[in-house]
Amino acid sequence: MKSVLKSTSFFAALLMFFVLAAASNGTGVEPLQGVQPLQAAQPRQADEKYRSTIDEVELTGKLTAETFNGPRGRAQREFMLNLLTPVNVDKDETQGPTKNVSKIQLGLFNGRIKARVRRLINKKCRVKGILFYGNRPSHHTVILMDVKDAARARR
Repeated sequence: MKSVLKSTSFFAALLMFFVLAAASNGTGVEPLQGVQPLQAAQPRQADEKYRSTIDEVELTGKLTAETFNGPRGRAQREFMLNLLTPVNVDKDETQGPTKNVSKIQLGLFNGRIKARVRRLINKKCRVKGILFYGNRPSHHTVILMDVKDAARARR
């Protein structure tokens, strides 16, 4: 029993040593003179101003409703915004960047906005919201929008 406790405490101390060494990034090796240490590559942003999960954006396009087969064979009606001009969306923590996005599925989490969007089907409209990448089976486009406001676009 004592040997098990000794070995356990030894491994715990060894583990603590490695954790502290990794946290301090102490390799004990001095860099060569004139040689710069490697730096992590900086991610390149998309050309457009649309950033996912950060900024609220306003996009204009024709609003349509499409039907998809959902779980257990039930039909689901989803609202899509077919953009007048394609946009680029930069990357987020998991995906991206995505270029030339021309169709965005609308996520309607507010009942008042959902009712307003229903009245805009097959019309040119202006939609404000936050873009995000699809990650569920119910997401039918690469980019979705959490809608904050929707209105008919001026001609």
